[in-house]
Parts: sequence; structure tokens; C-alpha cells
Amino acid sequence: MAAIKKLTLSIQDDLLEKLRVYAAKRNESVAAVINAAIRQVVSADEERDAAKHRILERLKNPPDLGTHGKIDWTREELYDRGVR
Repeated sequence: MAAIKKLTLSIQDDLLEKLRVYAAKRNESVAAVINAAIRQVVSADEERDAAKHRILERLKNPPDLGTHGKIDWTREELYDRGVR
């Protein structure tokens, strides 16, 4: 288990009261609820960073979609809707 550090937190009275009620309804401590919320925020940020890295890598090395890197169509052919 990771080491635990103490933290002083300033929070508005009304928000703290809501947090206490929220934690009590779930039979959890306020500290546990705060830890879970922070873990969720950090995890989401890490997932975004990982997704961004995957996208950038894919842009550097795009998959071959059968064209072998050659474009043999024109813009007019792509957008031809048969309307003249």
C-alpha cells in the first residue's frame, strides 16, 4: 500500500455539508470519497494522454487502407452525385 500523506483542504461550508451527507449515504468517510474523486480525475487525465499518444503515433504511421499510398481518383469523382 502506498504511503499516506496528510493534506489541508479549504472547502466551502455548504459543499462540505453535502460531501458529508454523500459519504454517509455510501457508508464511506469523507477522505475516502475525496480520494476516489481525485483518483478518477487523475485516471481520466492519464487515459486522455494515452489516447492522444496513440492517435499521434497512428498519424505518424497510418495503416494502409488498400491504396498503397496512391490516390487515383479526383475530387470531382468523389463528389459526383450525378447532378448536372
